Amino acid sequence: MAWSARTVELHTEKLQWEHIIPRSRRGPDTIDNLALSCSKCNGRKAALNPVEWYQARGLKRKAIARLVMGKLIKLVIEEHKRCGTLGLAEFPSGLGLTVVGACLIFDRSGEVVLIPN
Repeated sequence: MAWSARTVELHTEKLQWEHIIPRSRRGPDTIDNLALSCSKCNGRKAALNPVEWYQARGLKRKAIARLVMGKLIKLVIEEHKRCGTLGLAEFPSGLGLTVVGACLIFDRSGEVVLIPN
């Protein structure tokens, strides 16, 4: 099943593999970061993650396909583990804990932030 913001129905025309976290934002080139998308939505999504893209289109986060949201959460958790930021109470600091904020781990310049002991 392809994910799309146009409708919740199954798209079968011109499906493409879409990076959930775009490669331009340091998203991995792995199956965990791929989902099928119709070509029109794939092109419009560009360098946005699914949460940003749905918000930009005025859609609720709960409208994101469960498979895509599950993969997004897995990717975010793995990247926070890798960077040592998984145990922080909020990310980025001062902005609370939100899905959008947690996804910003991919926008960092690659520096590793370690949790103080």
